[in-house]
Amino acid sequence: MALSNLEVRKRLLLLEENDMTLGKNDEKALWRKLFVASVFHAKYLQPQYWVIDALDECDKFQSVFPMISSIQSNAPFRIFITSRKLPEIERGFVQLGQKVTPLEVLKSDTIEDIKLFIAARINDLPVDSDEDRTKLTDRILKKSEGSFLWVRLVMQELQHAWSEEGIEDILNEIPADMNMFYARTLESM
Repeated sequence: MALSNLEVRKRLLLLEENDMTLGKNDEKALWRKLFVASVFHAKYLQPQYWVIDALDECDKFQSVFPMISSIQSNAPFRIFITSRKLPEIERGFVQLGQKVTPLEVLKSDTIEDIKLFIAARINDLPVDSDEDRTKLTDRILKKSEGSFLWVRLVMQELQHAWSEEGIEDILNEIPADMNMFYARTLESM
């Protein structure tokens, strides 16, 4: 925003000149000081588009909804939020009322793209036959539950396999649940 809007840039520089501390561990103070007291007072010639990706993976995602609801309805902000479908997040969207246009991306919406992604990489794996590649693709697709990120991370791990047995071991070891996948990754560090 500061790159495309001179007034926003000046407001942010003024915060810095005044040695404004933003409370790095306090998202509410950051929101109040940075956005409510500064950024939202700038004039905008065009809509501002924000993308909040993987809201469900944020530690305090519940605090995002009151912040978004505090944005004035005449403000030129359009916010695109992605998240897995969780009851807590659905409740947050309900709180936003008509400010939200929900759109659910189903597994069936992503499956063809995921197949293409796998097909572009599967020949790099130590799989002997087309039949085995098809079986491996089907197994990855089934376990992915439509998660593109899961497939990307699994394909990345499979690049380290030197045999079909190694692929089998990796696939048996990797959880389908993303939270468990992250926990497993952190434990291995």
